Amino acid sequence: MKIQRWKEFSGRSQDGCVSPERRDVLAVSLAGTLLVIPWELFMAFAFSFTFRAHEPLTTWLFVWFTFLLNIPAILSSWMWPRAGACWLIANVMASLAIGTGFELISIVQSKPGAPSAASEFFNGILGLIYAAVFFWGPPVVVAGGLLFLPLLTRLDGKPNNN
Repeated sequence: MKIQRWKEFSGRSQDGCVSPERRDVLAVSLAGTLLVIPWELFMAFAFSFTFRAHEPLTTWLFVWFTFLLNIPAILSSWMWPRAGACWLIANVMASLAIGTGFELISIVQSKPGAPSAASEFFNGILGLIYAAVFFWGPPVVVAGGLLFLPLLTRLDGKPNNN
């Protein structure tokens, strides 16, 4: 009974070979481990070294959800690929919500005589796109690979009935 569960878990077929879907998920997990985890650590340390005293809680939450909580999500993708992918997507959505909330609070709290924070926000759209690629691009790519690559492999292996 335990051996059968292990074979199902490891993605091995009856002949002992790894299934193509499992092979693809392991390749995405390996790429995430080798490429994304060092990038996330670098970005988290770079952010935390630029902090001053008395940073708001939202900035620390942003760092945790944008960078640091992606590391255990990618490591968990080795054993549970769907759970790891969902965790990555949840981290991206939480950090987007925290970042958007932080920007909206700064717009509301801007002084009347100061330049409009809203105009600065809308003028910085290219900076926002740049930040989105560096902050949320790698986790979204890994999550997409974990979720959709096995599906594409399964669809690719089926014969056409034309």
